[in-house]
Amino acid sequence: MGVPVPSAGDTARVARNTVSEDIARSGAQPRPRADVAELASGRRRRQRVLREGDVDGGMWWAGEAQGLIGSVESCETVVRTIVAHAESIIRGRLHRQLAPAVGVAPDAAG
Repeated sequence: MGVPVPSAGDTARVARNTVSEDIARSGAQPRPRADVAELASGRRRRQRVLREGDVDGGMWWAGEAQGLIGSVESCETVVRTIVAHAESIIRGRLHRQLAPAVGVAPDAAG
């Protein structure tokens, strides 16, 4: 989500949360800039989001890939999914490489 960053006079890609949505809405309404600056402040982000883990406590930077995240899984689940997907590709697309060569001695098949 792109929102105005008062201190920089620009926009930034940030996580969508209650604070970033409030800042984005403020662009359509007359509002004292100090209110928005407080919401977007790095001090607020460091204390509430990074230290306390309150993801709705401040505005925090996020890349475009954030929109591609559909779920948060354990490392074990992620690795098992990647391995299963790779095995499926190998079996489906590369099955000829897995089949033993016909008429070739085992030591020459390499």
